[in-house]
Amino acid sequence: MQKKYKHVISVFLAFILIALLYFDYVSAFTFITLLNKILFAIVALMGFGILIQKAEAFDGTYFGIYWIGTKKGLNLVTYLSKKYKNFLDALSLWGLFLGFGFFSYKFFKNEIKRTGFLKIAAIGIITIIFISLILPFLSIITLQLIKIPQLSSLSLANVSVSTIVNQYSSNYVLYVFLLISVIAGFSGLMFVLLFFSAYITLSQISASVYKYILTINSSHPIYTAPSNIIPGVIPVIPGLDIPLFAGIISLVVIIVIHELSHGILAKSFKIKIKSMGVVLFGIIPIGAFVEPNEAEIKKLKKFKQTKILSAGPSANFFAMMLFSIPSLLIFIFVLPHISSTGIFINSVTNNFPANNTLKPGMQILSWDGYKVSNISNFSKIALNDRPGQRISVVTNTGSYNFTAKQDPGNLSRGIIGITALEKQYIYNTPYSKSVYFFYTLFSLLFVLNFFIAIVNLLPIPGLDGWRIYHSNIKSKKFINLLQILIIFTIVINIVPWFFII
Repeated sequence: MQKKYKHVISVFLAFILIALLYFDYVSAFTFITLLNKILFAIVALMGFGILIQKAEAFDGTYFGIYWIGTKKGLNLVTYLSKKYKNFLDALSLWGLFLGFGFFSYKFFKNEIKRTGFLKIAAIGIITIIFISLILPFLSIITLQLIKIPQLSSLSLANVSVSTIVNQYSSNYVLYVFLLISVIAGFSGLMFVLLFFSAYITLSQISASVYKYILTINSSHPIYTAPSNIIPGVIPVIPGLDIPLFAGIISLVVIIVIHELSHGILAKSFKIKIKSMGVVLFGIIPIGAFVEPNEAEIKKLKKFKQTKILSAGPSANFFAMMLFSIPSLLIFIFVLPHISSTGIFINSVTNNFPANNTLKPGMQILSWDGYKVSNISNFSKIALNDRPGQRISVVTNTGSYNFTAKQDPGNLSRGIIGITALEKQYIYNTPYSKSVYFFYTLFSLLFVLNFFIAIVNLLPIPGLDGWRIYHSNIKSKKFINLLQILIIFTIVINIVPWFFII
């Protein structure tokens, strides 16, 4: 097949896949569970990735993952390695402390004087305190952009700087997180959070199984699958659980920052860079690479090797802090002027009047002739409904009338079978939509830079942390045990996705 036709096939397949993701399986396949939507997305990406890889003869595997490499841009790497060598060298040391806390002294020992390490530690502690203060606030904001059913009732309308500050200053959670982060770094904090989340998951599953065992001999055994557990591990699939275009752009920016930093610092140590490029799964970027001469890297002192490995996560930490600024500024000063709050349908119950008519996501404008604007106002109006009463509901899609049915939990109350939540929505104007796009992009860049940095520091094969541990810790049994524990907790944290309906 001629090359030009191969390009046409690739572009055509890519656009089909973009369309599939853009229309979002929530609206296209409302009857499919979120877990099946994720599996469907993975299969679709795998299939299109294989076709594109074959058509273009890219290097890759048969699982839809392929990589595109080039030598273009290597001159830029050389230029940056000369101009910003000292900055990246200092950044990698700063990132090591953020990643491993005072445990990082193991890496610095015999390479930097104790006073030098204490200076790095002081800057690192100040940074950890700053990140710990803004992370809860910005993370709650960013959760609005990630589709997790257990968090669907979380509303930006209920999030403010004062509530976050009060929440974390009134208990010891922040202080515990700070202590763990200073001692063991953010990778240590990730260990603790993964183990705690796995413990919660196993506890709730065990309670459900135990309850079932106690009633197994009865005529009606009781087994309730735990559906309110928040997954500790969240897949990042643009178009499915994060916004499509902002998601793709943020992933590209993050992986370029990460890999380019590895390459620039390696080049500053006179390491030859063979090529650089991007790794894709279907059309979704899942990684990038800068291909250095590994034989030359192995000849370097372990401390220099560690700094090269740390450069990527360190750059992500730095980028996270940079992107937190526009995200916060837009949220505080601009978002209130381009948005408002409203009441939206969260779920519809089967065998009730609203079933098959009202849909989750519809905005309720009025109820029984009364305008509703907040959850308190809506609750007061709906509490007056009685069985058999005619209820008029005006939504953003039209007007509907229902005859209320008796509430099983309160026989004197009439309901139509919906649950509602208060959330923020953006005005439908070009300016509002544009500003919200950049707000979404900056928020994703903030939170994903942070999590990609700390995940890369975990002792899992293929990640930077794996090589850092192997370069600096003699006990391979300890590293392997740590690896098994981390992988086990990650698997347990995936389990809640199987309970999502």
